[in-house]
Amino acid sequence: MIITPEITRMESILKEMQKSDTMELQALPEDLLHWHIKRGARHAYAVSFRNGKRTRIDITRKPQEIIKLLRADYLRAELSHVEAALDTLHSNKQAFSDWDRSMFFAQKIKEYDGLDPKLIEQALTHRSEAVDDWSQAPYKRSDLHPEGLIHITSRGLRVRSKNELLIAEKLYENGISFRYEQELMADGRILYPDFTIKKRSGAICYWEHFGMMHDERYRE
Repeated sequence: MIITPEITRMESILKEMQKSDTMELQALPEDLLHWHIKRGARHAYAVSFRNGKRTRIDITRKPQEIIKLLRADYLRAELSHVEAALDTLHSNKQAFSDWDRSMFFAQKIKEYDGLDPKLIEQALTHRSEAVDDWSQAPYKRSDLHPEGLIHITSRGLRVRSKNELLIAEKLYENGISFRYEQELMADGRILYPDFTIKKRSGAICYWEHFGMMHDERYRE
């Protein structure tokens, strides 16, 4: 399967980030950084909790201490996300590894023994015309930053990220019809969701892979 090596590679990258962040954190203070603005002036404090007691030290005039605590805070947050991503990969990696598409294909060929081999090949290797018509029909697609379309799927579609490549390949494998970055008019705005998916029921849904999630109107 094309997706298994990619998951293994992503896992390796995340583990390296986990190791690097952990090592760097060990060399940084454990104190937390608190700050506020009072009468137009910024104040920063190193806050620690030891033996059930809270201690706060003013470090407003110690920029290097502020930098260290900021760096530690950032690394703790990044490490949390990295470990969550690793947990997700670990829980799904076995499911991906257990399913070998070539073996599955060969097994189904045996099950259909006795039928016309040409009909079997056409049924198993060609998507239905209705699905292909919708996927392949011309549609308004984003023309923003074409230089970012650097990854190519097994069917020649150019996408922007490796995650989108994985998603596209998985949709192909499951016979799910989709269009990439199709124009969508919503609430008076023109949007380009990553994947516009047509369900077998004919219903349309949208898959936005972590894009513009900072924009509340976009999320809605």
